[in-house]
Amino acid sequence: MSVGICCSGMSWCVEALRGYSGGAAGARLELGGALAALRALRPPAAAPAQRALQRLKAVARAHPHDRVLRAEANTDAAFVAYALGNWTEARQLSEAASRDDPYSCCARVTSALAGARATGGALAWRAAADQLAAATHLDPADLIAAHDLALALEQSGDEAAMGGAMARWSLVRNASGAGATLRALAAAGLARRHQDKHDAAAADHWYSLIGNWDAGVTCALAHLHSEMGDTQTAKHHYQDVEAVWPCELSALEWLAGEAQPDVALQYYRRAARLQPTNPQWGLLMGACLRASGRYQEALSLYKKMNARFPDNVQCLKLIVKLCGDQGLSETTSWTRELQRAQARVKQKEQQVSVTSAGSVSSGASQSPIDQLRGGGRVDSAAGAPERRASDARADSGHARPYAYSSSPNQEGLQPVSRPINRSETRKKHIDEFDDDLPLPPE
Repeated sequence: MSVGICCSGMSWCVEALRGYSGGAAGARLELGGALAALRALRPPAAAPAQRALQRLKAVARAHPHDRVLRAEANTDAAFVAYALGNWTEARQLSEAASRDDPYSCCARVTSALAGARATGGALAWRAAADQLAAATHLDPADLIAAHDLALALEQSGDEAAMGGAMARWSLVRNASGAGATLRALAAAGLARRHQDKHDAAAADHWYSLIGNWDAGVTCALAHLHSEMGDTQTAKHHYQDVEAVWPCELSALEWLAGEAQPDVALQYYRRAARLQPTNPQWGLLMGACLRASGRYQEALSLYKKMNARFPDNVQCLKLIVKLCGDQGLSETTSWTRELQRAQARVKQKEQQVSVTSAGSVSSGASQSPIDQLRGGGRVDSAAGAPERRASDARADSGHARPYAYSSSPNQEGLQPVSRPINRSETRKKHIDEFDDDLPLPPE
């Protein structure tokens, strides 16, 4: 789930917007027009979403004496700003809505989540959980707020609070007014918790209740079976994901790791097309070619990679190795190129270390409170879009190394289709030359 406007997330965003109860007929029509524009979005659609946001803000400004209409417009605008990753703007709009409507649970939920995303860290999520708890007191029947409170408790990392999170997820699951999507999200939370407690049977039960309509859930179920040693069932689930969501990289990685080199090559080639700026896939493609004995093709691929990623030391090492094994005269020139690349990389690392040292020294002048908060205010953060308070979540991504790769595949935080990341035993078709570095397509 990549950065950008997620189609399923924006759909949730649209469906969660409340009906409008006040204001003139013209204002309600304008709100409806903004909502219709939002509903028609398809990824990537940041510009149209931004226009919808501006329309909602314009409605709030045009009716300064209608507090009900202004609160509704600002609440929905905050929701859209949150989906776009504009945390500061989302918080400002939701606070404005709370001033007009002090009893608005939706506005307070969006404000709490936006503040936590802007600041980050366990302390921020603990504070967000306190704000969300206060919001649920305003409307105890708001199941979305209860679900978001459970997510904030999960993100806070406080083991003592996880009992409260599970209780709220169970409440949502058993509530007669909960929709199918909200019930599925609560089941996913319960499954994650049981998996963290190493209760594989209970986690499998909750994941299975959700169904296979979501790539992240199906991948989580597949990985759970893989951890349990049931490779055949895991493969079945990953194949389902690959058939329905052919762009799901986690499924492509896992299936390639279980396949023969010639078959794995096709999976990696598709992944390289999906991420043309990631050299990892080119290296893995070369590993498959070498494992199949196609050394000349592997050398040609590595040379193409070097043209695109001249500072990729691992690629140059492989070129030198293959040229030397074949007794080619160009081995010497490639060795010199490798030495130059290593020098460039070392120089960059030194520059980064100097910059980091400067940042640490400048941080020494901050007050203890500023240091605890992580420095100055964050105006915006680019992350995967999330639904407003209705389905917003900021779940921590865990490293998930797959076959042929040790680079963590961080998944963005997604609204409904939220991938569950776990670690997996790493397998390779080759031994010494595969690396964490990402690579280009053929």
